[in-house]
Amino acid sequence: MDELKLELQNRAISRAAVGMSTTAQVAAVASALCWPVGLWVGGWLGVAALASAAVLVMGGTVAAIDEEIKAIEAGDKVKIKGWLTEGDVLEAMERHGLGGAAESPKIQGTSGQAPTESPSSSDPTQTAPTAGSEASSSAGALPRGVLALRPETHLKLLAPSRGGKTNTLLHLLREAKRVTYVTLKDSDRVPQHWRGYRLRPFNIHRDVAAVLSEVQATVGAILDGTDRGEHWLVVDEALAITDLLQASAEDEADRATAREFSSLIKLHLATGAAQGARLALMSQTQNGTDIKGISAASLQNLWTVVCGSERCAEGLRHLVPWYQKHVGGLTAEQVAELRALTTGFYQLASVKGEAVLCAFPQFVGDLQPCGVPGAEETVSSAAPAASDATDPEPKSLPQRISDYLQRHGEAKTAREVRGACTRPTDTHRATVDEVRTVLAAMVAAGEVQQWDEGNTARYQSTGQSPERCSEGVGDA
Repeated sequence: MDELKLELQNRAISRAAVGMSTTAQVAAVASALCWPVGLWVGGWLGVAALASAAVLVMGGTVAAIDEEIKAIEAGDKVKIKGWLTEGDVLEAMERHGLGGAAESPKIQGTSGQAPTESPSSSDPTQTAPTAGSEASSSAGALPRGVLALRPETHLKLLAPSRGGKTNTLLHLLREAKRVTYVTLKDSDRVPQHWRGYRLRPFNIHRDVAAVLSEVQATVGAILDGTDRGEHWLVVDEALAITDLLQASAEDEADRATAREFSSLIKLHLATGAAQGARLALMSQTQNGTDIKGISAASLQNLWTVVCGSERCAEGLRHLVPWYQKHVGGLTAEQVAELRALTTGFYQLASVKGEAVLCAFPQFVGDLQPCGVPGAEETVSSAAPAASDATDPEPKSLPQRISDYLQRHGEAKTAREVRGACTRPTDTHRATVDEVRTVLAAMVAAGEVQQWDEGNTARYQSTGQSPERCSEGVGDA
């Protein structure tokens, strides 16, 4: 809703600036056309008098425009509605998913002319900015906009270390309900409702296998239509993870895990976005998304956003060369404008082959460290994960399920529960049917409630203390 409000405000400002400037333009034209009359009536003093009158009218109009724009920026609904038509509002609502069919990614421009389609565009899925086309800008000026995702799109975020990738991601996915975030870095923080996982380099295959068991179940349910929700898989430094998986593989099981991880990314790229299985790849190097075994053509389906932050060691200087390499098409004037940036958080994205500059502030919200895959509790940076030799006694499957459902709140399918609460390394990994048996016992005990969505049963915690059900599978 914030993006919708901002777009409507920006369009109203553009209309006000164009509409109210008409009086000033008329005064200027009148002065130019009527100077012969002034000369005939009062000589050059008459010309000066006409010019002075025009200046007074123009000055008053500029002041009025300034007051009107300030009122619109302050959120004056009467002023905003006065400059918009019903069609403007309906069109903006449709673009923001509040009406009409799903669309491709858009950036709602707040100034500058609407970009036109370019045959050299490397981003054919994008649509051009639709707001702000009435605002004027000098030739070559870089259009500004509000960055917003749309359905059926995968994402690629590029920037050096501390370049604002995570900040951009947190803003773009702030409304996402289900996100699995995978990283090699101990310093990464994610919102509390995300599933944030830190992969340990010396346990990479075990950790990735645990993530796969959870994500594959969710993505499978989405692709076969039993889960109509949306899920984001975010992979930070996918190239480093795939390289590490392949280089450190010791047996066929390790190699199978590496293949499954690459296959999961391929599956997202090939079929996932249209159905709700969406992918975001992040990298702090320019070739960080060139994943082995995945064609360059498949990766072109990713919407490229180059991020920049004043906190980056090299400042914002990378914006131009990185964007030119991955997208291209910047004019000399746009390059000069980008190189003049020194502070702030920025995103440079392609819309129909035209660069649009956006800006998110520093994200403010409750974040938590990423945990080790398979661990029941999030591991904080102050308390490193215990080694395999000091792992505590594993919890029973009913206890794992109870903890999982209480943490997440929303209803889950048996397949999702199995993916999150069992591990490939378990002595006996419970099947989906065995998990259903445990869930049925927990429903009977009042710990879990069940309801059906079509042919799919969903389970949700009632908040009661677990009774450690003995039916079905016990210790995993």
